Amino acid sequence: MRIVFDVSPLSHPLLGIGNYIRGSLGGLAEAAAGKHEIVAFAPTSLKGAERIRAALAGLDLELRTIRLPFSHALRTGWSMAGRPAAERIVGRFDVLHFSDWMYPPQSRGVRATTIHDLVPLRFPEGVTPRTRAMHTRKYRNTAATCDA
Repeated sequence: MRIVFDVSPLSHPLLGIGNYIRGSLGGLAEAAAGKHEIVAFAPTSLKGAERIRAALAGLDLELRTIRLPFSHALRTGWSMAGRPAAERIVGRFDVLHFSDWMYPPQSRGVRATTIHDLVPLRFPEGVTPRTRAMHTRKYRNTAATCDA
């Protein structure tokens, strides 16, 4: 099985979400025990790619970063445009797990996500309009397209 896991949040200093992703991937790699291919994928900035590499050092996985200027805007645009399918960029896969940072389109395979920040959903008055807008699309539309 080939599992592609979005690690874009690791492009920033490791805090809550980054540590959660690092721990999840560590557990996944251990459970896979070399029987499954795990691809850590991120469209990121030049500086972000180095942070991701450092965060994932020592894990048994393939690292696939694409260094882009304006990576945040491009991830958002890719998610909103709904094309090209992720397979065109990372190759064929069985599972795509993505974060709050992007929700790339895919042609086939299991679609999974983790919603890390529930505050905009549960307490929308407690966040800025920008944060609310950034997460609402994923909560209302994208999560519903997931298998898990």
